[in-house]
Amino acid sequence: MRLSIECILEKDEISTSYNRKILSFFKKALEAYNKDIKKFFYDEPMEKEMTFSCYFFIEKIENNKIKLRENNFKIFITFNSIIDGIHFYNAFLEARANKIEFNIGDNNSFKIKNITKIKEKEINGTAGAFKLLSPLVIREKREGKKDWYHFLDEKGIEVLKNNLCYSLREKFSKDILESLEIIPLDVKNVIVNFYDIKFNATKGLIALKGNRELLDYFYKSGIGSRKSSGYGMLELMS
Repeated sequence: MRLSIECILEKDEISTSYNRKILSFFKKALEAYNKDIKKFFYDEPMEKEMTFSCYFFIEKIENNKIKLRENNFKIFITFNSIIDGIHFYNAFLEARANKIEFNIGDNNSFKIKNITKIKEKEINGTAGAFKLLSPLVIREKREGKKDWYHFLDEKGIEVLKNNLCYSLREKFSKDILESLEIIPLDVKNVIVNFYDIKFNATKGLIALKGNRELLDYFYKSGIGSRKSSGYGMLELMS
């Protein structure tokens, strides 16, 4: 399930570290809708099969601030589970009806203007080109050392595949996961800011080759680390 949420800001400037405020928005909307649903998603540790991205009308970025040409923006959110998507959709509808304001930092807030269901594209083959709507994060957990974040280079692809083989081992067979090919097409290395921590990530176009159901899973739930925090959202290119 895929949604587009159009939001109206009080002011036309936000922090570059906006992902955590969007997460707070999700939590607050779910809390107002159903406390048990909010607890299920965010009070217990679990791997969420969802991700999101934001689209801003950017005028300039300076001193960790994004100056906007317009005081509105869009949140695109995708879920592998239709049931999960319905809960969030209902929470957003209720928040809009009740005109709830959501804090986005720096004495700024926003309200929901519109919520639209987006028709999902079908993946019919075993290969596809995808645009990264939000940066791809590849986190390597190193025993006794700090986590390391990779760009999508040769080493990054190796780490990403290892991570996927581990995290999806109960959903897909070893053969399906190991045969996945991840190919950078037109990518750019970027530094992202999350909870005031900066780390490596990748934007641009990638190709995925492999099992059709696996590619569909990535399209609906995202790919890489920190997906539910707004990283690794994919758009299938026609």
